[in-house]
Amino acid sequence: MGQEQDQGHAPDDAELTNVLSKTKWGKTYLTKFLDSAEKNIRISYVKLKGYFEMFENLGELLKAAVETVGYSDEKSFAIASLLGRVCGNYFAAVRLSTSGQLPECYAQLRVCIENALYAVNIHNDPTLAKVWFDRHLCDKSRKESVKLFRPSDILDKLKQFNQKLGNETARDYEGCIDFGAHPNEKSVTSNLSLSGGKISLDLLNTQKGMFEACLLVCVMCGLDAIRIFNLIYPKEFKGINADQRIQNIQEQFTRITPGPVYELRH
Repeated sequence: MGQEQDQGHAPDDAELTNVLSKTKWGKTYLTKFLDSAEKNIRISYVKLKGYFEMFENLGELLKAAVETVGYSDEKSFAIASLLGRVCGNYFAAVRLSTSGQLPECYAQLRVCIENALYAVNIHNDPTLAKVWFDRHLCDKSRKESVKLFRPSDILDKLKQFNQKLGNETARDYEGCIDFGAHPNEKSVTSNLSLSGGKISLDLLNTQKGMFEACLLVCVMCGLDAIRIFNLIYPKEFKGINADQRIQNIQEQFTRITPGPVYELRH
């Protein structure tokens, strides 16, 4: 999945624990936080198997999609690259959500959706591939790219083509903005504790309603993105049985969800 930190011997858990015991790991504010975040992920894996089954199924589908699609020109290279970023965004969001970094997860999910929207924008108008690649050439190019890749405009076009998918993606995109992907009141104050005129920051939040809602939104946004790419790559996705796999995840989501997702936060 990834590369080791170096090319030497990778320590097993026992060796790593022994090495870390001789350092400041777990003794500083930062490393205490990192250690707690990792433990939260493992606890989530043990206690929330239904959620992780959806994460794993969606992750396997994204991985298969990345490995299946190819490129032959500027347009197809841009779209395939954006699919790769969606996969990275999704895996990062799962890691953040299951650790308890909820606002940070929503920020990652917003980018996940935006990458998918950029891809469908280029798919619908291949001339936009050059605009996307040329963004950093000069200030004029940057302004043109910003203008032609506004998520709200792309969402409007998506709604015209597939109203259900467009509406659901827009809902989830706005939900991500509300709860972490924009510095508004809901996202900024959700991890704060107030006492005696002082503010305490809770970097890891596993409060049941907010925590499980974030896990579910991970699935929702991941499905939004993969369904958008299913429009772009109908032939390739048919080869990996994407329609059935998406349906299976959606059915499992329906079985496991206790109520309207965004209301679970309250």
